[in-house]
Amino acid sequence: MAALIGIIIKTMSVESLEGLRGRGGDNALPQVLTVEEVANLMRVDRKTAYAAIAEGWVPGVRRIGRCIRVSRDVLLRWLEQGEAKQGRRTHP
Repeated sequence: MAALIGIIIKTMSVESLEGLRGRGGDNALPQVLTVEEVANLMRVDRKTAYAAIAEGWVPGVRRIGRCIRVSRDVLLRWLEQGEAKQGRRTHP
């Protein structure tokens, strides 16, 4: 999973993230994203996004009951930096 997330981050350019922070444009993302919106932004399957969240790779995640929401600004900053966050679980 870590390698996949690293590849996704490295392939996303800063230009592809411009305009997504919500300055009133039609293409602006909401301030709080659903897992489906995160998956679409990262161009991965919804199951892959859920797995990355469960592993702790995606920053800015908040659970509200059974709902998962992700902070747009935290996620976009993470993608711009191009660094994979250390997951919760360690694998041998």
